[in-house]
Amino acid sequence: MGHVVKFGSSTRLYVVLGPSEDEEEESEKSVTELLKERLEKDFARKKLLADGRITDDSDGKPEKDDEGIDWGMGK
Repeated sequence: MGHVVKFGSSTRLYVVLGPSEDEEEESEKSVTELLKERLEKDFARKKLLADGRITDDSDGKPEKDDEGIDWGMGK
């Protein structure tokens, strides 16, 4: 299966397909359940940070040495 994309109020639907070996496993959970699970996990992590139980406050942003691809346009 692929992903369906719709832009704005267009009536067109675009189906994006890729190789079958690159497909993700379907989740048994709904999008709402996955979002709720993620928010609970984030809340628990923030509480641990606030209580001083953990000190790692990385926010998932790339490190200074690994800023990603610049597509040849550099800084």
